[in-house]
Amino acid sequence: VGGPDSVIISFDWTPLGTDTGFRYFTVQVADNACPIIGVQTFSYSIIVLDGTDAGPDKYYCTGGGPTQVNVYGGTHFSWSPTTGIVSANADSSVVLFAPGVTTTYIVQSDLLGGCKNRDTITIFNVPTFTTSTSSPDDTICLNASTSIEVTATPSSYGPFTYSWTPTNQGIQTPNAQTTVVRPGTTTMYHVTVTSAAGCPIKDSIQIVIQGVAPKIVVDPSAN
Repeated sequence: VGGPDSVIISFDWTPLGTDTGFRYFTVQVADNACPIIGVQTFSYSIIVLDGTDAGPDKYYCTGGGPTQVNVYGGTHFSWSPTTGIVSANADSSVVLFAPGVTTTYIVQSDLLGGCKNRDTITIFNVPTFTTSTSSPDDTICLNASTSIEVTATPSSYGPFTYSWTPTNQGIQTPNAQTTVVRPGTTTMYHVTVTSAAGCPIKDSIQIVIQGVAPKIVVDPSAN
C-alpha cells in the first residue's frame, strides 16, 4: 500500500597515504518483505590517485622524545623550514621532529603525475610531564594475576588517556590507568600516557613469572 520507500545513504572516507590505486566497497540493502526478504547488492570502485601526504598534525613534548612523521607519495622530499628537524636525513620518507615552538612545515616531493606533490603538517610543541609506575617490577606465579598502574604528574595536565601493550599478555583493561594483568610468561608491559594537550609519554613495568600457581576451575553445576 502506498508508494515505495526511498533510502539515502551517505558514505564518507578519507584515504590514507597508503590507499592509492583501485579501492572497492559494497553496499547490501534488504527490505522487510514477508515471507521473502528482498536483497540488492551494489558495488562501487574508487580510484585514489597518488599524492604527497604527511599525515595529520602531531604533537611534540620534550619528555616524549622526537615525533616521527611518515611521508607518502614520492621518493625524495624537501622541507621548509628545516628548524626542528632532528633526522639524520630529512630527505627520507621518515622524519623526526623536535621543534622548540609550534611549527607548520611544508614538504615537497619529486612526485610527477599525481594529485599533488606537496603537503603541510603542524607539529605542536606542548608541555611535558612525568610518569611513574606502581612498582619497579613484580614477580608472580604462572596462572596468577596482579595489578599495574601508571601515574602522571602534574595531574592538572589531564585528563590523560592510557594505552597498555602487549594486549595478548592478559591485559584486562588496556585503556585504563590501573589494570589487572595475567601474563603467560615474563612480560615487559609498556604504556603510553597522553595528556589533554597531546603530549605522549611512554613508561614500562616488568612482570616476572616464577613458579606455578594451581589452576582453579569453577564447576557451575556443583552444589
